[in-house]
Amino acid sequence: MSKRSKFDRRAAAIGLALIAALACARENVRDLGGRVPTPSARPQGVSTAIPQATPDAVPTPTPPGTLDSTPEIGPTATPIDIPGPATRLVPDTELVYGPSAATFDLLGYIESQDGYLKNYSEDVFEQRMSGGEIVRLVALNYSINPRLLLALLENQSGFVTNPNPGEKARTYPLAREEAGREGLYHQLAWAADTLNRGYYGWRENTLTTISFSPKQRVVIDKGLNAGTVALQYFFASYYSEETAWLAQLGPQGLTGTYRRMFGDPFAFTAPDPLAPPDLIQLPLSWPWDPTETWYFIGGPHGAYESGSAWAALDFAPPGQAAGCARNDAWLRAAAPGVVVRSDHGVLALDLGEGGNIDGLEQTGWVLFYLHVESRDRAPVGKVVNTGDPVGHPGCEGGSARGVHLHFARKYNGEWIPAVGPPPFDLSGWTPTSRGVEYSGDLVGGDYTLSACECRSSVNAIKVGGR
Repeated sequence: MSKRSKFDRRAAAIGLALIAALACARENVRDLGGRVPTPSARPQGVSTAIPQATPDAVPTPTPPGTLDSTPEIGPTATPIDIPGPATRLVPDTELVYGPSAATFDLLGYIESQDGYLKNYSEDVFEQRMSGGEIVRLVALNYSINPRLLLALLENQSGFVTNPNPGEKARTYPLAREEAGREGLYHQLAWAADTLNRGYYGWRENTLTTISFSPKQRVVIDKGLNAGTVALQYFFASYYSEETAWLAQLGPQGLTGTYRRMFGDPFAFTAPDPLAPPDLIQLPLSWPWDPTETWYFIGGPHGAYESGSAWAALDFAPPGQAAGCARNDAWLRAAAPGVVVRSDHGVLALDLGEGGNIDGLEQTGWVLFYLHVESRDRAPVGKVVNTGDPVGHPGCEGGSARGVHLHFARKYNGEWIPAVGPPPFDLSGWTPTSRGVEYSGDLVGGDYTLSACECRSSVNAIKVGGR
């Protein structure tokens, strides 16, 4: 056979493979209801072309278990597995913003220090906020313990106690030097999302190793808790070799800083585990008037950015108006409770536990409504019953170019995956996931609705089914 004919046959084979790959890609896009992932920059206020539940437009997330700086391993490479450290650094309760930190006086602690953070301020969500307010906002939205966030700031730059950190530290207080991550808010938001990615990745068994090179990876010790793994994952994003990483995990690293600031992290009292394996969800109704037709537009995805548990579902209200036009449909309480947060597009409803509602977002069951208009939004302290109006769906609170509700659950501060356990049961309907963020179904009896960026019969939620 001639060299030319061999070349022609090889070229034809490559061409057929490309055609098949393109066909598969198109089918995948259709499976996602037309949603095409589009990487975009992070600057605040820049939104994506699709309604999103995340606070900023972020690049396509790195799958749990990998790091942005990790080179790809070739198909024939066999990395050497090295056992990782087995020392627990913090309990889960000091990673999650749960019961152990519910009464922590964050602003008072910052005020008692003489560091740069005390007098720091910047614009966040078109509002001037102090350093303490920024730490609190990130801690609440991502449900990350504020004590840990302060310890990380101090460990990385001395931002909490040093009144005059260097110019670079003022711009990048967590030493994460990337375009678009300037300032305290973006630094903390990145840190909180990274910590969540490690925490929930370990909990859901999608993160088992940490790679530093194509030929070497650390196998996470099976006896570790999720809070410790979250810190291992966080610090691995800074280093390309194991030695420096291990130093941060030792007594002279973060844990030493934490102990100097707050004492023994294992001394704080809190439930362990935060969410018991036999957890039962309180009865929940649809968070709107059941006589209205709403639309299921987003299957299980990140509760607050993609690093957190896929705890959230997205729903669009009645009406055909595009974009962020005013919508007068009411969001309603899915269960009896008390409003414990009402700002920046968020409404948090404390349901308590066993009839005990303590008015704290860090304990018991809490419902998280995102993209709630400030107009008519229920104020903090308002007691509501099932079906009471709490606000209107909108685009406030992060990046959203379409009016919708982003709806999630927390228990003792821990995000509960929408598929469970226990599953996110809304009036007898529960979600399933297809393994891709936003892609999934709602199943109620004999009916199945598919998530779709559309208003059609495939995703219309009506009383009695489709």
